[in-house]
Amino acid sequence: MNTEAKPFFPLKGNEKKIIRNRVLPSVLCNHILNQGRLDNFLDIGVDNGFVSQKIRTFFNTSFAVEPATIADQEKIKDFTYVINTTWQDWFENATPMFFDFILVSHSLYYLEDVNNAIEQITSRLKSKGTACFILEDEHSGKINLLKSLGETVDFIPSEAIIRELEKRNLKVSNERVTIDIVFDDIKQIFEAFNNFLGRDPTREDDDLREYIGSYIKPVTHGFKWMRNNIVIVASN
Repeated sequence: MNTEAKPFFPLKGNEKKIIRNRVLPSVLCNHILNQGRLDNFLDIGVDNGFVSQKIRTFFNTSFAVEPATIADQEKIKDFTYVINTTWQDWFENATPMFFDFILVSHSLYYLEDVNNAIEQITSRLKSKGTACFILEDEHSGKINLLKSLGETVDFIPSEAIIRELEKRNLKVSNERVTIDIVFDDIKQIFEAFNNFLGRDPTREDDDLREYIGSYIKPVTHGFKWMRNNIVIVASN
């Protein structure tokens, strides 16, 4: 299974030279162009580090925060620090730290008080710091999958996040990004989706087969699943 992502934002010539065509928000590219190498980077809910591995190399120090039961330890081992707890516990118990860039990718769904989380996260930004929130949008393949199977959908409208950020006098921009996940064969699709749903990986029920027929598109080297995301960038 291969995961590819289109650039979060259009890249200009100078930015391409600096980031070597990596998938990065342009606001971070601007930081690099204007300030050179930055100090601290934090990934809240790092999981397997797919997004942050393309970002952390531009910082002197990188922090990955994720409970040990969720984090892919092998894939995030190159972070300067790996903190195996929730970010809330870390914020509460560790010496306060401030960051040039904080990434929050698909982590807000699991919080009871999203507005308070936004307050805590943005309060840890340095002057001219940036927070990047990545969310599923309403047309995402993941949202459609959950709905089609009658599962609970923890969907947070991006407009609500933007409003909360703007209340804090942050400069906010947003873009849509499509992440294409390419599977080698149908069996791999069933295994991946069942694992995502916490079910037996070998299960092949009619509802899931119908979803695959409707939303998974054959491509040259397998089958493609499109996940539409919203990227929200806030700077102080």
